[in-house]
Amino acid sequence: MISQERWNTFSKSQQIGHIGAELMRAKVWQDKKREYFLDALTQGMALIHLSLGDPKWQSEIHMLEGLRKEMEHLINGTSVYNVEILYNAL
Repeated sequence: MISQERWNTFSKSQQIGHIGAELMRAKVWQDKKREYFLDALTQGMALIHLSLGDPKWQSEIHMLEGLRKEMEHLINGTSVYNVEILYNAL
């Protein structure tokens, strides 16, 4: 896992790109293998948590918190959204 210090060196666009990559990986596995699907979402959640700890996001923290909430719903199986919808929202 990447350190908070290293993560903070990435631009916001780069951070979102990495989170988006995990969402796309989750999309690939969503209807195929639940273990891999959940692994990608868990990794994406870890990256969101790193972004929440990055000072450059403080003015837009609500966006990350909303994304985190929806990803939690996907992990718990309570989401009404498909993972692709979350990706497109990025």
